[in-house]
Amino acid sequence: MVDLTNFLMARSTTQIVGDMGADVIKPEDGRAAVTKLIRQADVLIYNRRPQVIV
Repeated sequence: MVDLTNFLMARSTTQIVGDMGADVIKPEDGRAAVTKLIRQADVLIYNRRPQVIV
């Protein structure tokens, strides 16, 4: 699961799912690294407006 969240409720969601055993990755790297992670991930948690990617 890739976590691209900024706001409280979405962070809580990824924390709960992580507590249940999911591997949660919160990338801090550049756009190319994030794009690669998104392509490999089964789940993407994203809570920004659609025009904003990373």
